Amino acid sequence: MDQHLMTLLPHDDGPWLASELDIRGISKDARRRLLTTGAILRARKGVFVRPSDTRQRSAAERADVRLAAHVRLTQGKLNPAYLYSHTSAARLHGLVFLRDSALIHVSCHSKPCAQRLGTGVRAHFIPVPEHDRLMLHGVPVTSLERTVIDCARILPVEDALVLADQALVLGADRRVMFERLKGMVGYRGVINARQVVELADPRSESVAESRARLLFHQENIPAPVPQWKVMTHLGQRYLDFAWPEEMVAAEFDGMVKYFGDKPTDRALYEERLRERHLMELGWRFVRLTWSDLENPFEVRRRIKAALRPHTASRGGPNRLSPLSEW
Repeated sequence: MDQHLMTLLPHDDGPWLASELDIRGISKDARRRLLTTGAILRARKGVFVRPSDTRQRSAAERADVRLAAHVRLTQGKLNPAYLYSHTSAARLHGLVFLRDSALIHVSCHSKPCAQRLGTGVRAHFIPVPEHDRLMLHGVPVTSLERTVIDCARILPVEDALVLADQALVLGADRRVMFERLKGMVGYRGVINARQVVELADPRSESVAESRARLLFHQENIPAPVPQWKVMTHLGQRYLDFAWPEEMVAAEFDGMVKYFGDKPTDRALYEERLRERHLMELGWRFVRLTWSDLENPFEVRRRIKAALRPHTASRGGPNRLSPLSEW
């Protein structure tokens, strides 16, 4: 391996344009040698990365690299023939996916040749009005509202709802989305898109909570209130989902809650302490995990059982509370 060429490479992992490597003294022939030895990889025509940037990353991170490589050839161009849309626009807006895909989506003003777009790119030839276009860090993308609609037209409802919830948190306007949908009657997937926009809720704080909300809806479980605020003697506490009249809460136990910044034992202790204070106020809990969402029937059974009238046994001041029975 040519160590001199290795020292000329940028210190970051890329992606780098061929022109940027030329400036650093890495000519076309030199790039060919580096490619042959595996010192660099071609992310797409004219764009290169370090091998570690693709082989040691998750599927989502690899998809980020592929899109970043494609964007490098678009960034700064005046009046490009396309703009990034659908899931690619969602990625550029910073949205997190339930299921990831490395496919790049663009919406074209006209039909550019496939060679110019590159491999792994899907072109959509549908009109994107000026008010649905914007420049994001110098990259042409669809607006948040249009991005949600486009994603909801091609993705399963569950995947699209995860994105729509996040978009509302970032400032997407639901009224604008409904207005856009009025002008898309007859478009493929527009019925799904309308359902996603109707169900979207910015109060969901994670992908799991978005999935759970959809499950409740599909299983005809009475709609809970997300992020219900409860005052305890230690201050305000929030419940992931609450049915306040029944004093029932559904809480999602995710890995981040117990394996985030805090030590696991500390996180578990604080979570159980929080739950105890809420139980002392009469709240009853149904705890859900990611795997539970794969068994909707069982989730429905557990929650509907908890929502049934809870009768305390009689016997004066020492009778069992609903909490004790739970």
